Amino acid sequence: MSRSLVYGVGINDAPWGGIGRADDQRYRAWVRMLGRCYSPEYLALYPTYQGCSVDPDWLKYSRFKEWMDTQHWEGMVLDKDLKVIGNRIYSPETCLFIPAWINSLLANLSTKNRDLPMGVHMHGKRFRARYKSFGKTKSIGIFDSADDAHAAYRAYRLGEIKARVNLYCDSADADQVICVALLRMCENEARQVSEYPTVEPRPRRRP
Repeated sequence: MSRSLVYGVGINDAPWGGIGRADDQRYRAWVRMLGRCYSPEYLALYPTYQGCSVDPDWLKYSRFKEWMDTQHWEGMVLDKDLKVIGNRIYSPETCLFIPAWINSLLANLSTKNRDLPMGVHMHGKRFRARYKSFGKTKSIGIFDSADDAHAAYRAYRLGEIKARVNLYCDSADADQVICVALLRMCENEARQVSEYPTVEPRPRRRP
């Protein structure tokens, strides 16, 4: 009996019965990857994935599994953005398995679909810059314009990223392929931040 396609595109050609084994982490990683690109429900919740796709070779589960078995993936998450900045395609050439905390850090680099620039929130008639990461929020300051608040956010974020990347790359269990990609990402972010003007927040009012 033929199996139905996963999200209308994925071919589950694994040698087991049914549609797949829920306890196989490789199969689950493949299904999650397909869902990010082809699930209408997922794309409605996370519109930044609109336009992302999966390499035709990886539409077959067996081909994705073959690649995944060559990777160090235990306790890691699949990433498509770190190795190739701005990448929109899941493929063997563009993907890495990285620690979950690095993936969370990279999520702060993704532009969200908002009326205001990333990291900027209304504060009365002015604009507050805030950095949120790992469940904690840091207030950077209040500014007269959204552009100034965003510039301050980007500068603060760069410092946080550099500190965490250096901490990882200096550790004994650091993956050198990931380190090279992280350092390249930091250099790219630093170039962008250097184009912003240096801005200072409004002085805090005395109580």
